[in-house]
Amino acid sequence: MRLRRLLALTALLLAPALGAAPDPQSAAALPVIAAVVRRVPVADPVEALGTLTARESVTVSANVTETVSAIHFEDGWPI
Repeated sequence: MRLRRLLALTALLLAPALGAAPDPQSAAALPVIAAVVRRVPVADPVEALGTLTARESVTVSANVTETVSAIHFEDGWPI
C-alpha cells in the first residue's frame, strides 16, 4: 500500500516534466543585466532604543568582615 502511494505521488510530480516539448515562442530569451564585480565598504549602522541585558554577571563579596573600600575594575574590561 505504501509503495503504491509513493509510485502515484512520483507519477503526479513527474507528469508535467514528461509532457510535450515547450513552444519555441514561449522559450524566448530573457534580458540580462551584467556588471563588473568590485569591492566597496558597506556600512550597516543600526539605531535602536531598548534595554541591554548581560549574558553573564558577577557578584563581588569580601572574604573578611572589613568594608570593601575600592574595586579596581572598569566597565568593559575582560575578567
